[in-house]
Amino acid sequence: MVLLASRAKQMVINVMKLQTQEDDGDKKDTKGHEHDDDAVDEPTDVTAQPAWMRQTRDVCTHWMEMLPEKQATMARTPEKIKDPMFRFFEREVVIGVKLLKQIRRDLHEIIECCSGNIKLTNELRDLIDAINKGAVPKTWRKYKIPDGLPVNQWVIDFCNRLRQLAEFATVDSRHENLRGIRVWLGGLFIPEAFITATRQTVAQAHGWSLEKLQLELDVRKDESDIGKLDDTSFLIRNLRIDGASCRGNTLEPAEVPFTVQELTVLRWHNTEGAAKEVKARVELPVYLNTVRDQVIFFARFDPGALTGDVYYKRGVALLCASLSGMTVE
Repeated sequence: MVLLASRAKQMVINVMKLQTQEDDGDKKDTKGHEHDDDAVDEPTDVTAQPAWMRQTRDVCTHWMEMLPEKQATMARTPEKIKDPMFRFFEREVVIGVKLLKQIRRDLHEIIECCSGNIKLTNELRDLIDAINKGAVPKTWRKYKIPDGLPVNQWVIDFCNRLRQLAEFATVDSRHENLRGIRVWLGGLFIPEAFITATRQTVAQAHGWSLEKLQLELDVRKDESDIGKLDDTSFLIRNLRIDGASCRGNTLEPAEVPFTVQELTVLRWHNTEGAAKEVKARVELPVYLNTVRDQVIFFARFDPGALTGDVYYKRGVALLCASLSGMTVE
């Protein structure tokens, strides 16, 4: 089932890259008359433009409408900068703001070029060529994405990331606790930095050693099942588990290819002076996406009635996002 799902996703990627374009050297004009090869075309209106140019302009215009005009930022103060969580969230917002400005500027120039208002440059040619091929332009790849991801799916994913960044800025503007944010790990530009920030926050608050802190994930059923959270806990949303399901910290085999957990509590335990754990544990990797080429961190789970080898053989792993040519957000 997993292999078939992977093949289906690849097929969708290939289909989405297909574009119905008319040849720029078409022998017929818009009225159905044949052109003379020696005649000089003198386009007098937009309809005389090549079909690919009109299509590129329409696609870029649609993307401009999807993207927000501006992105809210977070106000930095000497007091806030001491908080590892604030430093992390602010860095994410700054990256998003800069990338949004660049993308909107590039799309505006492409639209102007396709409308005949500005001249074509080498930079614009590279952008247009990548978009027409359904690929993400190199200058837009400021964070890790799966190879072969269609550009239209990338734009949707980027819009979802911007919405999360807007939530960060809103919480900060209200002077609310940043620890209470439900974070979509797969929508962060540097998800590893979030894990580091939470660890530093807990160590700083309790005066504990970073090396003595151990991470644990606690899967909750829904919002009503969270319970009371302490200052060592953080919330993650839409974490995906391949090949198994989880309740609390206990794994269970699942017949479905994967399960998406609505909310998961990330908690840090201080192991200094704690009794040595006797119960067997299974350590699973948490990957960035379904490509499984970037590990964010490892999490320890209770294997339940089974042994850890069963989960390893099933290839059970956790994913921050299902991004592989198709978005889940």
